[in-house]
Parts: sequence; C-alpha cells; structure tokens
Amino acid sequence: MMRPVAVVSLLLALLILSYGSPWVGQEWLGRRDSSADITAFIAIGRSNQPWAVWHGHSGDTTLMYSTWLGDRWDTEHGVGSDRPNLDSRPAPSLCFDGQNRTWVAWTNLWPNNTYDVASRFWDGDSWSREIQVNSRPDTECAMGPAIAFGGGQLWCVWDCFHDVSSTNYSVFASCWNEDSGVWGPQTRVSPPDGEMHWWNKVAVDQQGRPHVVWCTASLYTVFYSYYDGCQWVGPFPVNDTTRVLASWVAAPAIAIDREGILHVCFTGATRGAMYRDIFYSSNDGSGWRPCEKVSQDSIYDEWYSDIAADRPDNVWVVWDRQGEGSDDFRVYASRRDSSGWSPEERLDNDISRDDGYPHVALDTCGSPWVVWDAMPIGNGFDIFYNRYLVPNAARESRQANPIEGKCGLIARLASAHRVSFCYNLTLPGRVRLDVFDKTGRQVWSATESWRDPGQYATDWAGRCYSGKLAPAGIYFCRLVATGSEETCSFVLLQD
Repeated sequence: MMRPVAVVSLLLALLILSYGSPWVGQEWLGRRDSSADITAFIAIGRSNQPWAVWHGHSGDTTLMYSTWLGDRWDTEHGVGSDRPNLDSRPAPSLCFDGQNRTWVAWTNLWPNNTYDVASRFWDGDSWSREIQVNSRPDTECAMGPAIAFGGGQLWCVWDCFHDVSSTNYSVFASCWNEDSGVWGPQTRVSPPDGEMHWWNKVAVDQQGRPHVVWCTASLYTVFYSYYDGCQWVGPFPVNDTTRVLASWVAAPAIAIDREGILHVCFTGATRGAMYRDIFYSSNDGSGWRPCEKVSQDSIYDEWYSDIAADRPDNVWVVWDRQGEGSDDFRVYASRRDSSGWSPEERLDNDISRDDGYPHVALDTCGSPWVVWDAMPIGNGFDIFYNRYLVPNAARESRQANPIEGKCGLIARLASAHRVSFCYNLTLPGRVRLDVFDKTGRQVWSATESWRDPGQYATDWAGRCYSGKLAPAGIYFCRLVATGSEETCSFVLLQD
C-alpha cells in the first residue's frame, strides 16, 4: 500500500508535469455559438457534482444549466419558465439544500420595466413549479437574488425599491417554509435610511442563521447583518473607511467555513489610491479583522470578486481585472492559507476577451472550480470554466489530523472492471471513498452511512460519473474516516 503523502506527492508531480500548473486551464462550458451566455454561477452538492447555471438566450428559455459528468460538462439544458411574455431572466443564483435538491433563484424582467424574484428546484427527476420569492411583485422592482442553505434552512436575499420612480434600494430576505411549500414573509435587512443598499450576498451557518453582506454606495462601506431567529442584528461595517473605501459597486461576497468563521471579499481602494483592488476580511465571532489586500497589482482596476472557504487556511478568492494592455477583463485567483495569500494566478487565456464575473465553489477536496463569462474571438459571449486538480486541502489535513488508527485500506480486483475496497474501522464515524485517475481527476466517490468499528468492504463497478467504464490504467482510492485518511493504488485491466 502506498503511503498517503507519497501518493499525493506523485499526483502533484504528475499534474505539474502534465499541465505546468494545478489549474487545468480555461475550457468551454457553454455552446460555442453566437448566443450571449452571461452571469454564470456554480455550486457543488453533497454528491460532489458541480452544477453551473447562467443567463442565456435560447428561444423563450433564458436560464441554462449544466452538470459535471466526471470528465466533461453535460449538454446544457433550459430551466424553463411557467410565466410567458418575460423579457429576460438574468442574475441566477444556485445552491443545494439538505435533501441535495438543486435550487435556482433569479430575476424576472417584465416588459413594463418591473422586476420580481422567482425560484424553483430540481428534485433529481424534474424541475418544480416556479415559486415566487418576493411578496409584492406588482409594485416592487426586485433584483440580484442570492440563495444559500445551511443548518436545515434555505434563505434568499435580494435588493429592490418599492416603486419604479424610486432611486434608493434596500436589501430584503425570505426563508423557505418546507411545510407550506412557499417562501416566508420578506423582512428588511438594511436600514430604511434612504441610502443605496445593494449588491447583496448571503451565507447560512450550521445553526440555520443567515449572514448577509451588501454595499452602500454613498457611504463607501460594506455592511454585514445576521438574523438571530427573531430579528436582524446590525448592520455592522466590515471595512474601516479611514483606511479602505468600498467601491459604490463593491459586490461583496461571503462564505462560512466548517469552523463557522465568516470570510468576506469586496472591491475597494485604500484612501488616496488611484485604482480599485480586491480586499478581504474575516470574523471569528469577535468582530471583523482589518482588511487585507488580495490583488497584487497597483496600476489596473479590479472589479467583481467571489469567495469560497472550507477551512480558515483554505480560502479562495477569484476576481476580474480590467486594463492589462487594453480595456479587456481577465480572471485571477488567489488562495489564503496559514502563511497568507498565494501569488495570484490568471485563469483565462487568449482564446477570449472581456473575461468577467467569476464565481467559485470548492469540492470535497477543498479544490476550487471557477466559472465566468467571456467573449470568444469571433463569437458572442459564452461560459468558461477552470478547475484546480491538486487536493491541497486533503494533503494539509493529513498533517493536521494524523492517522488515528490504521484502516488497512486495500483494493481487491474482483474482475477486470470491478474493485472491492476493504478497510477496518477502529473508531465509529461516517466513511467516504474517492477514486482518482493518475492525473488526479476524481472519477467516482461514495459516502457510506454511519459505521461502527469493524471490517467493511465497498464495491466499485469501474464506472465514471458519466456511467462509462473507466479506461484501463493506474488509479488511487482515498478513504476518509474518523478524522484520518488512507490511500491505496490499484490497476484496472482491460475486459
């Protein structure tokens, strides 16, 4: 059996040899036609399968989605609409609930220049009916929804003004009521002070409490508030405006890691600076820490950013930058670990221009997947993605959580394409098995129910997520159980 560190070192060496970087490089997700596909969003559920949704133009279906099949993205499909005569359905947001249903929320834009927020979910077989989120669609112009789940609660937040003549936005929120199958009464998150409160995002903790951030234009501030079960507490400023000014479209994003620590990124500038940068702050319950600059250039403008985190030392921020030799936008990423921010890496290449509005999600290894929209040379806007193959989070968790008891993981070849993974548990807990090919690409995973101490075996039929037989070759299995990990290698044969 290969030791875990040796296996990860081999995977890292193979990846760097094959690609020169853990990032696989910019690849197409969308159609490669003349349509305008924009504002993509990505999320990864408990099954570790990424989903992407975006605002497209395909007849009367203007929300598109695709799922990852293990080695490629599926053909895109339309989410569909129950309400005809819409102008468009922009700004989708995506998450998974406790039943692993896929939820999408978006803005409905109507011909009379009014907006409302709607949602629907995929239950594994079909999309639900369209469900109204905000309670007064005839008088409000609601837009920019963000949806998130945690602790058994599904929340949606959005910004709106109460009539088409108003120029000031407020942030509102609603919680899904599973028993009645409707969204609960909307509540105001931002104060009714006449300011422009917008560009909101939400994350929900393991107690089901929503945490919301937004920016307020004329105050150059990112604000934060949370719901304590009875009322919204706050708002509290994230940035100290004597040092860092938030952009009037700061587009803050928020994530909560497994330890309950809040992480926020936004666009802003230090006082006196000529260009915008990306800033970061965290809150472990004792208040917001001083803002750190993430982006490392000093002569270009950074605009839109997004954030994902699974541990305090595995925080990823992605953003777009304008002006490197032209007015085009480029997409960058940086990771924060125990030593600080890594050197930024560019995620797009020269097959497209105007690469922007990136969104990021982490898989079960803690590795990021990023989607964005861009203009391919000769085409309209389309959707692209990039992903990070090396499971750094898994490697470092081995150092932080030494093996608590050897599980004796072995792979027994039952037939040419069927493998039995055998292991012994010395402590009770939930078990997860992941299979990677020699490039580090995950091809299969299984999460077992709670296991008592004892000997167990789990079979793999040798098929990838797509259902196709995995090609013959060298593979690695990783067992995660009771805070420890073990890895073994095996060979699939030709039938």
